[in-house]
Amino acid sequence: MYYCIAAVHADASLTQVGERQMSSAAERGGRLCLSVARPALSLALQALNGTPQSEGYAPLYNPFEQFFSRYVYRRVRHCFNRPICSAPGVELTLKERRTGDHNWTFRAVEMNVSYSDIKLASPAWTPSPGCLGPPSARGPPTCRSAPLRRRPCEADFNYKRSFTGTERRCINLGSYNYLGFAEGEGECARASAFAARRYGLVLGSSRAELGTCPLHTQLEAATARFLGVESAIVFGMGFATNTLALPGLLGPGCLAISDEKNHASLILGMRLARVTVRVFRHNDVKHLEKLAREAVAEGKWTKIIVVVEGVYSMEGSVVPLPAVLAIKRRYSLYLYLDEAHSVGAMGPRGRGVTDLYGVDPRDVDVLMGTFTKSFGAAGGYIAEPGPSTNPAISAFNYGRAHAGSPLPRFMTAAPEALA
Repeated sequence: MYYCIAAVHADASLTQVGERQMSSAAERGGRLCLSVARPALSLALQALNGTPQSEGYAPLYNPFEQFFSRYVYRRVRHCFNRPICSAPGVELTLKERRTGDHNWTFRAVEMNVSYSDIKLASPAWTPSPGCLGPPSARGPPTCRSAPLRRRPCEADFNYKRSFTGTERRCINLGSYNYLGFAEGEGECARASAFAARRYGLVLGSSRAELGTCPLHTQLEAATARFLGVESAIVFGMGFATNTLALPGLLGPGCLAISDEKNHASLILGMRLARVTVRVFRHNDVKHLEKLAREAVAEGKWTKIIVVVEGVYSMEGSVVPLPAVLAIKRRYSLYLYLDEAHSVGAMGPRGRGVTDLYGVDPRDVDVLMGTFTKSFGAAGGYIAEPGPSTNPAISAFNYGRAHAGSPLPRFMTAAPEALA
């Protein structure tokens, strides 16, 4: 970017000079500047125009994204990212805010807060000496003494409020709370509060070191029992469950046959695993079988795994699991099933698409799910039909070895929901 700026200034300087006589030294300096700056300016302009310079690199500027963010999303962004001041349950409380420039900014709203109001809210507060009442034209009011770390004054309270002071109770249609366990009260909330008092808010270590407590082993046993498999292992984040567990299961020499609508966490996990990926059309069983037959005929893969989701979050479609299992058995493949959006919400017992189709969960090699959508907690799990989870997940999983341990308050809320 410095070269680009230099190029603009160099061109402008030479243009302004025009036909004036320049010394030989300045002339040589201008030529050197342009010889270095013009190629950089050309590359930058091509990138800004959306022309990629090398395969695999995205352009720096996308005209459609700029148009959408400025003239479409900005006009309605007051509908999104709304500040709330309650648990995201069936209902939630919104804090209202105002804008005077068509949602470019949500500026502070003047509020008439008196000295007595501030003292009532914060009895230990005392006013700063020499406080100016009205704000200046360039910003919020300041104090005459202007110390670097001064206490707030009345005018600061009046002009630094970012909300109107109005709260509105609304129906929540924007959270993953399928079964209503993410409430501010109830069994899950009480269990979370007890765990926070007993174990603290965080454990401050990874699972592989000092971050494992009895709550984790209890949740893993409860998860395996709920799913009808032998063992499970839990993680602190649903997205990271896919992203960091797949590299422990797969590696170079493996082939992943992936649905084209798979979640970004699955795609990133396969990239980190450095596996070869072949994509089949969404829920197209015939295309899946064609790719599987070709892969088996090649005879060079150490492992061939089919990666699908139970319910695809953006489409709402359900995987044809019985047909996928038939192909798995026919060609001796492995199956990785992501049930983040289906477990808890699908099937007569809430056990996901395996329960919906009446399929034995032990027929699926790897079951993945999260505690976020249906169980009012956070984190994810990997479950397998064997007596113990794949040791590669524990030995080579960065989420278990380096990431923070799942929070205790979530490890108690999830078993309450699973019970």
